[in-house]
Amino acid sequence: MKKYIIPILGILLLWGCNKSDEFLDTDDSFSNPKTGESDESPDTDDLNYIKLSNLRTYVFAGQSNPVEEQLLLNTTENSSVEFKFESVFIPEGDIIEDGNYSFEKPMAAKSGDNTVLFFNRTLKGGKGKNHASGWCFSNTVSEEWTPVVEAGKYAPYGYDKDGAIAFGVSDEKFYFASKGLMFADANVSDWSHYPEALQWSSRDLSHLNSDIGGEVLPNILDTKFGLMMLTESYSETDDILVIAEIKYDTLDMDGEIPIYGTTPMDTIWAYMPIQNPKVPSLIVSTDKGFSWNDYVISANDTLHLHKGVSFSIKDGDYEGSIINMGYDLNNRTLHQAVYRYNIGDEIVDTLHFEYHVTNIKNDMPQGLSTSEIILNPVTKRIELVEGFTNKLVLWSIGIDDLFNGSSDWTRECELINRGDRYAEFADTNPIGSVIDIEKGVQILYLSMGAKSPSRKAIYSLTRDLDTPALANWLLSTRVAGEN
Repeated sequence: MKKYIIPILGILLLWGCNKSDEFLDTDDSFSNPKTGESDESPDTDDLNYIKLSNLRTYVFAGQSNPVEEQLLLNTTENSSVEFKFESVFIPEGDIIEDGNYSFEKPMAAKSGDNTVLFFNRTLKGGKGKNHASGWCFSNTVSEEWTPVVEAGKYAPYGYDKDGAIAFGVSDEKFYFASKGLMFADANVSDWSHYPEALQWSSRDLSHLNSDIGGEVLPNILDTKFGLMMLTESYSETDDILVIAEIKYDTLDMDGEIPIYGTTPMDTIWAYMPIQNPKVPSLIVSTDKGFSWNDYVISANDTLHLHKGVSFSIKDGDYEGSIINMGYDLNNRTLHQAVYRYNIGDEIVDTLHFEYHVTNIKNDMPQGLSTSEIILNPVTKRIELVEGFTNKLVLWSIGIDDLFNGSSDWTRECELINRGDRYAEFADTNPIGSVIDIEKGVQILYLSMGAKSPSRKAIYSLTRDLDTPALANWLLSTRVAGEN
């Protein structure tokens, strides 16, 4: 029973916090941004004023974070590593289309010269409605984004207005899964739609998420078995009544409601949420997305794969193998599920994942955002960009170590740290990055802003794939900024 005391104390303390707490060193740029289109002239000679205003508006949600601001504004033209932070779509300033209110959940994929970026957007300040998902693309020639095209234009029925669920590239085609499935060739000249592609009857889906019969992870894998999506192990939450101890300073006038502090102790009854896992599954298409089948995955009792991400290896000794990373929220630990491909393997009976608890633990599960996983072509290591609402943490592990059963990851560095008040920030959603091998960089597309209904913008972070050199540069730059 004691194991419930600390979580309950945390919940009670958060509930009892002064809701009038304000950010330190805040400005009002989030609700009243000053942009390049504003009639007001900035009251400063700082040439970076407009850019900095946007950083505080979206990246830092109104907070002032001088060290990190300067890091993101810094240019690496004279540096030995590549680290560049740029705006992609911001509601204010360079408005790409009338009526935009908020942009979020970006996911990108690259095929040939073209990069396609899918994202959700809210129109005209609508809350709970007026949501749409759209796409645009850029190429290596122009390096400019095209106007946004709404997904509904190509998917007039079976279209989910809550936006993209999964996105990926296979056989030089872009695939986008929502209620149905859309695909386009590498030139992104046109999109086709299979509105009923994701309707299947192999499992009772009545209690699962209505999007695709489960919390489908937001990437479509190109595997030896065809197109594949992995579901989160969808879970139900039970509220169990437990005894908890609390501390308080004094009582209110009636002597009943504790005001929390340090002493003395008291015992109360409280409800503790406990998650009960359900069965995760694979959703596989062997006909280029026209139809899909559902296959159950064996899982342990604690693996929830919450906020999970999947990755398939394209070549080398582990070609065809699949890595899946997700969180066990009860234990606040990241788990890994690894499948080693062998020639002749089939989905039924032979595709098994080995599950291991990793050393990646965190103390703020409510601040989690879907992560990104890659095989770094420079370091030859598997790398995970762990997504939090307030920061991005880069981890790595040797590929041989991973497939030999190791779950001991190396914490390389923090790519971004937005601040301590993580509950105020919106999901960063770093999944859906692009690897540019020729330039030796990874480009992450990030959702930046505060919690709904506040506005959000999309930024890109280009980071060097020489991870040791990048980690050293980030450390020395932050230290210099603090002095």
